[in-house]
Amino acid sequence: LGVAVGAWLLRRHLRPVAGSTGAELPAAYQGSLFFTLAVAGWVLGGSNRWLTTVFYGTEVTGYFSLASNIAVILPSMLGTMLMQYLQPAWFAAGHTTAGERRQLADRVDRAAAGYTGLALALAVILHFAMPLFVGPLVSVTYLAALDWVLGAGCFTVAVTTGRFYSSLLFAVQRETACRRVELLATGCYLLGGLAGAAAGADWFQHWLVMSPLVPWLVNRPLARRFILPAA
Repeated sequence: LGVAVGAWLLRRHLRPVAGSTGAELPAAYQGSLFFTLAVAGWVLGGSNRWLTTVFYGTEVTGYFSLASNIAVILPSMLGTMLMQYLQPAWFAAGHTTAGERRQLADRVDRAAAGYTGLALALAVILHFAMPLFVGPLVSVTYLAALDWVLGAGCFTVAVTTGRFYSSLLFAVQRETACRRVELLATGCYLLGGLAGAAAGADWFQHWLVMSPLVPWLVNRPLARRFILPAA
């Protein structure tokens, strides 16, 4: 149904234009780069559930999955709306000179900081509001899932914040730099999650809450390094 509605809305844009020729894709889009990033994103998306299964069993995994389903809604929707609203201006901005790239990087920093602050606030509010949902929305049987809501929400904020800097690299046509930035960040998430899960459930929850630091310590510095001249 979604495909049918989308095709109908885009019907006049899908018709071939007389005399037009298809533009050749840049080399970065023709290789394995985006397949690699897709696999990394898939691994990252399931990593926390896999870790809870290995270290704590399937019951805890069920609680974590339920908490994730609830916790991802607010930060992911907020991030999607902001990215859709801001990306056109970023892609249209000049990036020929170092000054233009620095100005664009500063704009992305402000957007990412604003998103992180607001999304974390929403995650904290949801965490304290969750007891009100037990009964109307969440069965008492799944009360243990409430312990994971804050961590799952914070992890969603972390991953979404990193996408702001991937968008920055796209905007300045440094797509190939996404490989190092995103794969290194993914490695940090996986190693941090593995260490936290091995140390115990409390430590794993602490890691999830602290994970929003990763994009500021990894994605942001690396992205700026790739687009700005050395000081």
